[in-house]
Amino acid sequence: MKLNQLAVVISCAFAVSGCGSDGNSAPEGVLASQPVVTAKPTLNSSVQFNDDGNVAVTNVAVHDPSVLKVDDTYYIFGSHLAAAKSTDLMNWEMISSLSANNAVNESPLFDFNYTTEISEGIE
Repeated sequence: MKLNQLAVVISCAFAVSGCGSDGNSAPEGVLASQPVVTAKPTLNSSVQFNDDGNVAVTNVAVHDPSVLKVDDTYYIFGSHLAAAKSTDLMNWEMISSLSANNAVNESPLFDFNYTTEISEGIE
């Protein structure tokens, strides 16, 4: 029992001695933080603006995109089988999109019957 009491007393002594700082002084060897210096962004001369002053972009509807870069061209593929390409990531050209009736088999991304092939893979 005396050993337990001694352990509690020693633990309390360590806890109290750790609280001895006034909280205003920095630990020795710590340098003051330096201000962050950042470069101001610059616009490429090829960036086009709309009449209202906003950057002109060509939007494409490609949901949940995956982006690939091949040489100097970026390709974007969406979860709903739409695809587009761009050389500047600002102006996009649609490569494929589903038809008005949303038939996956009509997508130019596939040269086979997608519905049949995917069902065989699930079986």
